Amino acid sequence: MQISIAQEAELPYFRNFGYVGAYIEGWGQYAEILAGESGWHEQDLFAEIGQLHWESIRAARLVVDTGIHARGWGFVQAA
Repeated sequence: MQISIAQEAELPYFRNFGYVGAYIEGWGQYAEILAGESGWHEQDLFAEIGQLHWESIRAARLVVDTGIHARGWGFVQAA
């Protein structure tokens, strides 16, 4: 929804159609946490496992991105 709103806003081209991964990831993480805290997964073990799976993937990407950009890691170190 946020992407659709941004595309309709009167903003520079790169802000309307550019992919900002941190922005999208942040909203995805917020939605996942909100669903977990609201109890949506209390009766569905597979949904909870899915939430935990994607949280771990996101955490790994955060570590790798930080290592590549802040510490100058190469491919071998990031893998």
